[in-house]
Amino acid sequence: MRAIGYFDSTISSQMNPEEFEEFYQNYCNLYVHMNQGLYIDTNKKYTEKENLFQLIQNSESGYLILVPDSRHVSEDLEVLVTTIIKIEESQSSIQCMDEDFPDILQNAFQHTLGSGGSVQKSKNIKTGMQPRAIIGKALGKPPFGYGISDSGEFEIIPSESEVVSKIFSLYVNENMGLRKITQYLNDAKIFTKKGNPWNIVSVREILKNSAYIGTYMRFGLRLPRNHESIISPDIFRKAQDMTRARRSYQSFATNNPYLLSGLCLCSDFNNTMIGSKRVQSWNRSNGDRVSHTYRY
Repeated sequence: MRAIGYFDSTISSQMNPEEFEEFYQNYCNLYVHMNQGLYIDTNKKYTEKENLFQLIQNSESGYLILVPDSRHVSEDLEVLVTTIIKIEESQSSIQCMDEDFPDILQNAFQHTLGSGGSVQKSKNIKTGMQPRAIIGKALGKPPFGYGISDSGEFEIIPSESEVVSKIFSLYVNENMGLRKITQYLNDAKIFTKKGNPWNIVSVREILKNSAYIGTYMRFGLRLPRNHESIISPDIFRKAQDMTRARRSYQSFATNNPYLLSGLCLCSDFNNTMIGSKRVQSWNRSNGDRVSHTYRY
């Protein structure tokens, strides 16, 4: 997935721009994202944020925007939600580089929201949502595979649940990686809930979402057996084990820089060219499984 980092150095943060740049690069390497650059604002004019939005709005294919936490987008809940909608309308997505709370809305509730006159409204929104979460009611858009019933509960959408089951089967039973699963879905003309093509991020979100085993998670609450499951706990656990094993392997990979990255220009579009890495695996006739890394 093409990734872009954004950092607002005007807010109180545990890291400075240089530390964020290093953290962002390591994050891209770990999750095999294509680093498309950084946008760092050093004052409240937010010119870099405007440049970032102009980029994603003019792009035909989406980006994954990575931020340290939700405060780097906005400390006001209303502004945050509006920004997320604007990003998704541009066929892009945004995620926090926080292993505990990567979902940006969930991450937002871990920090103080609101500023000025919006503080009370932000608190009211949060207060109104929490009682629904306690009883396992759906909040916001449901995950792929589910809809929301008239009573506010998750209900399975058969056509989508078949796709979810297929994704887990390809990953766990056929040892197919995220890129190949993405290609399989798009070649089969299977689309996301919004009717968009699949990408690595959207496939990964399926594989790590515990909603598919009937577990509801919101605001730090965890409610098992909250709704009908699509995936068995055994298959889901195997998927998580395989993901951790692959991350452990990738974390020890050597990061050799592309010396001409950002320097060469595409003759057709005049954009800077970047390096790319692909790992291909296959089985030999004797049953051994081997892999090779291609860089170009």
